[in-house]
Amino acid sequence: MDQMWQELQAPPFGYYDCLACAGILGFVLRFYINGPFNWIDNANNPNALTSKNLATMIINMCKDKVVNNTLSSGSEIWNKYRDYAKKIFALNDQEAASEEQARKFMREKIIEAGVPFWALKYLSEDKFGGVDSKVIACKIIDNISAFISEKEGAEEAMDNVINLFTGRGQLRKTISDSFADAPGRYSAFKTFVVESYPPIENLMNNIGIASNDLFDKIKEMMQQATYSWSEEQVKAKLLELLCEYELIFTLNESLAVSRKNLFALQQDLKNCFNSMKVPGRIIENFDKPWIGALKILYIVSKDGMIGRDLEERYSDIKVLKHYAKEAWQYVNSSKLLLDEYMKQKDIQCTGQELDEVFENLKQVAYDSPEVLFTSALQLQIDKIAYTRNKGELQKIWEQSSGTVSLSAWCKKYTTPIQWVVPENDLNHYRALKSVQDTEPVDRNQLNNALVFFQGGHLTYLQDAVHIQKCFFAKIEDNYQDVFLKNKELLIAKFRMKCGIEVYGWEYRAQEISAIIKDFAKEKMKEQYLQAAQDKVKKMGESALRIKVSALLAEHPELCRTFYR
Repeated sequence: MDQMWQELQAPPFGYYDCLACAGILGFVLRFYINGPFNWIDNANNPNALTSKNLATMIINMCKDKVVNNTLSSGSEIWNKYRDYAKKIFALNDQEAASEEQARKFMREKIIEAGVPFWALKYLSEDKFGGVDSKVIACKIIDNISAFISEKEGAEEAMDNVINLFTGRGQLRKTISDSFADAPGRYSAFKTFVVESYPPIENLMNNIGIASNDLFDKIKEMMQQATYSWSEEQVKAKLLELLCEYELIFTLNESLAVSRKNLFALQQDLKNCFNSMKVPGRIIENFDKPWIGALKILYIVSKDGMIGRDLEERYSDIKVLKHYAKEAWQYVNSSKLLLDEYMKQKDIQCTGQELDEVFENLKQVAYDSPEVLFTSALQLQIDKIAYTRNKGELQKIWEQSSGTVSLSAWCKKYTTPIQWVVPENDLNHYRALKSVQDTEPVDRNQLNNALVFFQGGHLTYLQDAVHIQKCFFAKIEDNYQDVFLKNKELLIAKFRMKCGIEVYGWEYRAQEISAIIKDFAKEKMKEQYLQAAQDKVKKMGESALRIKVSALLAEHPELCRTFYR
């Protein structure tokens, strides 16, 4: 190239360092771009003639910096190797124009293939025509892989390929056809995986993992381009994959699901841990053998087992195998956790009360603060105690009174209970009435009422004689005989005047007394008026005066009659 530049500077060309000359050279040499020629610099480094490299070469030429630089179509070895590369990787002339160009497109073909080229080594011996042929094929594949990796000794790798293929045209066809056969490629790669770690196959079958799922997972773990994977690198990742499949299988068994990947299992765990009635952080303090498994399940739900080495992971899996199923039963049914928590805290409740508490507790996350949960639980426990006290109060009332309610008691004895109960105890009966009417009652008032009724001394509630005395103590005793003889009729009048609910007659004593008094007058009038009038007509004046004076003395209100 330095000689060519010298000739171009001489007549008749007259080239010199300027953009015009560079442009002309670029125009003339443009056909070499991505062609079979390489630019060999003074350090004997081959540079593919890409557009960028061609421009650099022309600039160096114009500046007279190309001493001992040459253009070369490649070594003799490369030219022989080129045909094998084209055939096996289905490259066209443009793609196999140079070593660098061929290496680039061979890598792209491997990326498209989805598995490393060396996976073909794990095809069956029959595919290659026997044991000996497979040994040769594996050597060829290793040398082609070395060329693709651009390791030192690419020239040696090409030479080895050429020598190994010599006289083995059928082997070249087999390798070419095998690389083009997608199912065969994937089958070979799976064989490599299974031969490296045999337990993987059983786990794949048990979990239901297809080959493509396996390849996708390995790609995810390897991260780098497929062509750059080495067998040892993949084997190192397979140890992690084996551990992950072991974890998936264990969790499927414990959770009674059939997930094919850890992400789906994490979602199952997250859904449960984000909607707990009893926060997991509280449960962690229980003295139960499955608590360790519970903690591990929560860790898995958050980030799988990232940051834990294989020894720690297998240790966790061992714990999960023993206790994850039991832990999941508790987690998946928060009622079991709640029941366990109540037992741990020595909180007594019936199955029905537990159901009520569970239903009313809001869902919280696994790591929700304990103080929030205990506050919410105490509220529910107070409700249980409130309901329990109401039931106990009603039970004592029924046993003590022989009736189902205060209203029924008042109706039975036709007496407001307020006329029978001592004044200091009335508040307790009013609390009971509110309970029976399903009206809200202050918690302290309810507790006080329960203590009162539990104290006994309620025999008067079924003492009919005592109750009747209390009734007549509120009205005039003078009309007791009239009431007892005409009880049903008078009660009907009471209800018409004061209402059907006897309990509501507490402040109607005067009205009831007036009803009885008026009724007594009517009865007296019906029974004695005519006879008395007849007797007065026959009575002497002196005797009549004596009777009138006695009557006025007994009933002074009649005195006004004589002043009209």
